[in-house]
Amino acid sequence: MLACALVVARPRTQSGNAPKAALSDSPIRFTYQAIDFKLDSNESPEHHAPETMAGGVAVFDYNNDGKLDIFFTNGADLKTLKKDSPKYYNRLFENDGKGHFTDVTEKAGLKGTGYDTGVAIADYDNDGYEDIFVAGVYRNTLYHNNGDGTFTDVTYKAGLNKPDPEYGPLWSVAAAWVDVNNDGLLDLVVINYLKWDFNNEPVCAGFGHNDYCHPKM
Repeated sequence: MLACALVVARPRTQSGNAPKAALSDSPIRFTYQAIDFKLDSNESPEHHAPETMAGGVAVFDYNNDGKLDIFFTNGADLKTLKKDSPKYYNRLFENDGKGHFTDVTEKAGLKGTGYDTGVAIADYDNDGYEDIFVAGVYRNTLYHNNGDGTFTDVTYKAGLNKPDPEYGPLWSVAAAWVDVNNDGLLDLVVINYLKWDFNNEPVCAGFGHNDYCHPKM
């Protein structure tokens, strides 16, 4: 279960102290809400490097109904880098505007395929609908918003599946959309981390047991 906390700052008096009025005097009320999502990074006693990466989250209006929805990225099986279980699925939660969110992941076609970390949202083709770029371990994915509540994987069509000519497939952790040359078109900046291979990962020890290796290892 993943829950979000909201902290409200109360104004201070001229003396610098917070007002002493009881919280019950405030007309503002907050209700605790949680979304049924658990990040699964496939943690293991071997302490593989990708386990150290938190998942990404994006808040955006995917269906243009004026309500902010929530998208989470998730991990995968580290040996295969595949989401071979629903526990690894990325998740899209639709906001009904009444304090309730519905999981529409499968309907939207956003379960994902690999070990995903970062996410960047933008309407890259200027069709009026927000699209999704997901950064991951050796596989990035671009989802085009079809405008009907579904998304299509256009990674290959967009030319984003090609490995680096010098380093091969890269482990990407984050991304950002920006118009770098002021031509009115959004460009994509992808942040890569390190070279990693499940079968050739160094073993590091700390405090008498296996530990996560420093990136320079």
